Amino acid sequence: MKRRLILCLVAVAAFALVCSASYADSYAPGYTWVRTDTYDNTPHVNPQLDTVGNPVWSYDSVPFGNGITDPNPWYKQSGTPLQWIVGWGGSAGENGWAGGQTSGPAIGHVHLFQSLVTSYGSNLPVLTWTDPVSGTTSLDISGFLQVDWIALAGPAPTCPVDVILTQYSFSGNTYSDIVHTTVNNGGSNTYQIPISTTISVNAGDELILSMRGNGALGPYPDGIQMDEGNLVYQITPVPEPGSFVALLAGIGGLGGMMLRRRK
Repeated sequence: MKRRLILCLVAVAAFALVCSASYADSYAPGYTWVRTDTYDNTPHVNPQLDTVGNPVWSYDSVPFGNGITDPNPWYKQSGTPLQWIVGWGGSAGENGWAGGQTSGPAIGHVHLFQSLVTSYGSNLPVLTWTDPVSGTTSLDISGFLQVDWIALAGPAPTCPVDVILTQYSFSGNTYSDIVHTTVNNGGSNTYQIPISTTISVNAGDELILSMRGNGALGPYPDGIQMDEGNLVYQITPVPEPGSFVALLAGIGGLGGMMLRRRK
């Protein structure tokens, strides 16, 4: 009898969670959101699908706009979708997302790139992840961002770089910054920003990642690159209140059934 009761309780709990599983959609706890670019020569769609088929990753170009301290900074502006380019910047270039074959900005497999070449323009890259889960999700973000000042010829640029990682609330139309800073080239041409945080996200919320190098455009092949390949986004679904109600109702019903059997 005890064994049967335990098995029944487990079945009721599983049924209650399945009945309320809309909060998790097709994601399992611990699922890691990663960009699934293969970076081959085949076309890719924007927004890009995750590993279970949800269009969650968007790649956009926005005007240079205002800096990070302005009430209306660049990353809040409407963007133009980037296109998939094979050999961006030339035949030996990397496949990725860009404004054109020889125009910036660009988003590669693990990095965002802002060109400081006059002919490539001054637009900025914006990478956006949109939460497809119907309920509340706890999202763990860990790792680090790395800003690199790069040049193919001559000295690397030394301009300060605004870096933003922010959460946009779809229901509240508000922004909550996770990283909001300006970094400087101290001579090593690289700067790391560690991140370790947990946030709650809801359906339609966005994570927006971008940077803005405040350097003058010139004729030389240089620019600002931000590597985000060391960031990990991992979800933990948060059960809705209905799941606990269903669980309690199931246990109560099971208890009543057991009492009737005893009588």
